[in-house]
Amino acid sequence: MRRAVIPGILLLLAISSCAQGDTVAKKKLEDLIPPKPIGWTSDFAGLFTGAQVAYLDSLLAKHEKETSHEIAIVTLQLDSVYFPSVKEFEKFSLALFTKWGIGKKDKNNGLAILISPSLRKARIETGYGLEEKLTDQEARIIMDTIIIPAFKKGEYFTGLVAALRSIIKEIG
Repeated sequence: MRRAVIPGILLLLAISSCAQGDTVAKKKLEDLIPPKPIGWTSDFAGLFTGAQVAYLDSLLAKHEKETSHEIAIVTLQLDSVYFPSVKEFEKFSLALFTKWGIGKKDKNNGLAILISPSLRKARIETGYGLEEKLTDQEARIIMDTIIIPAFKKGEYFTGLVAALRSIIKEIG
């Protein structure tokens, strides 16, 4: 009798944990989006010092004042359960910046950078109004040549500042 009870309990535990896993996986990516940005730099992952956030915010505010282009930076610690592939990360990134409304509505001139150190992923999203000035291919080059090499060394701030300077030069 005892031998039959133990496998039965193990089977119930396995079924229970599978059901919980399905519930976790079915959670909408949009539910993971913070309700609103903190500023131009929303450092939810705590990658930057207060002085670094202030510097980034002042750089982005100055650029917005001069051009009306809005650039947002978001860092989040995301769980790989929700992001089994790059596609989910891309969908999430687009949903985040769409929900937050980065860029002027009439110009669609927003650009956003999402960084998730826990996933070891980053993405540049460009609004339609800036796509002629910074194409997806150009954004990929900035990721591959500036952001990724710096981030691999743990130099998030240095890499981000260099990337922003390159982006600002491109979009004017």
